[in-house]
Amino acid sequence: MTVRFARRTRFALTTLALVSVSTLALAEPSEKPVAKSKVPPAVLHTVTTSYPKAKVIETVLETDGTRKLYEVRLQAGEMRVDLKIEAGGRLVAQEHILDLKVAPVAVTNAALAPPYQSWTVKRVEKVDNIETPAESGYEVTIEGQGSKRELLLAADGKLIKIEDADDTK
Repeated sequence: MTVRFARRTRFALTTLALVSVSTLALAEPSEKPVAKSKVPPAVLHTVTTSYPKAKVIETVLETDGTRKLYEVRLQAGEMRVDLKIEAGGRLVAQEHILDLKVAPVAVTNAALAPPYQSWTVKRVEKVDNIETPAESGYEVTIEGQGSKRELLLAADGKLIKIEDADDTK
């Protein structure tokens, strides 16, 4: 009787662990390229009204749990912009990729402050988060020690958020 109880308990715990891991895997954000012809018309309308002369470089479907956003990468002359748009056409955020030379000095200095002083700035984006204005600022991608980090910083260099870029995509 004790052996049977132990087996049932072990089976129940194994099942619970597998269900937990499966649920976590489903909740992880993911990105997958989508053909422009498969992008909802409302999303494309938002793109053309926001940046009428821009060329669509790539369209990506981002899924985070049950939420789906289309990230549309645009090129307008020398300017590169990523738009995050809901399927219904509501603009959620836009990211302007900046030349490292024009990024605010306070932002690049803060990105390379300890413990990241030996890391390298790879990219700076000006993020306008329309949905969550408190998460607007400068997203700085840094690399070092075999890892990547994305730091979201205010214009004055104050840290808003850190993400491990290796886990996000």
